[in-house]
Amino acid sequence: MFLRPGKFSHLKTPLLVLGESKSFGQFEERDFRRAKLLAEHFPGVVLCFATFRKELTAKEKKRLGAMAKAGRESLGDGQQVNPILVLTGTELFGQFELTLWMVTLNGRNMLDQCSCGER
Repeated sequence: MFLRPGKFSHLKTPLLVLGESKSFGQFEERDFRRAKLLAEHFPGVVLCFATFRKELTAKEKKRLGAMAKAGRESLGDGQQVNPILVLTGTELFGQFELTLWMVTLNGRNMLDQCSCGER
């Protein structure tokens, strides 16, 4: 995803946002390894971690905190090496309830089809 800077932004070029997403699952070690690989290959990219869950586990917070610290280094042009963007269900759904975003396929509610066990 590209984000174009707004009218009053100090940035002149769009930001590239890459990342990992989970519906209701937890971010695993392999997800963090992939994100680290993206960071190494794309300096300046914003790394996004998105989940429908309302909050992250302590382990996820610890890993993301370490990545955020490493990503704060400067590229020399005022941009950070790899800033971290975390989106939970709170940000993703905002004022809307999950039921408003349910997808139906062949007349069936897809949330009824998932094995996440949490709604």
